[in-house]
Amino acid sequence: MHGRRHPAVGTADQLPFEYRLANLNERIRHAADALVQRHVQARRQRRLANRLLHRRRLVGLRFDAALEAEEVPEHCGQFRRRA
Repeated sequence: MHGRRHPAVGTADQLPFEYRLANLNERIRHAADALVQRHVQARRQRRLANRLLHRRRLVGLRFDAALEAEEVPEHCGQFRRRA
């Protein structure tokens, strides 16, 4: 074996420092993206909870409307004017 080595082997020690400097902006952006992703996930969970709550309200309204429809003829007889 000869004592020669590839010229790029010596620069491998400098790579991590240069990589950190070059990608400093990206790390900040990735942290911001993680925060945005967390907010989006929380918003999705709130929307799901609101949708489920709204569905329960609609079912309750439909149930109440069905009961009122059955009771209307009984009440109409009480409020009719007799001539």
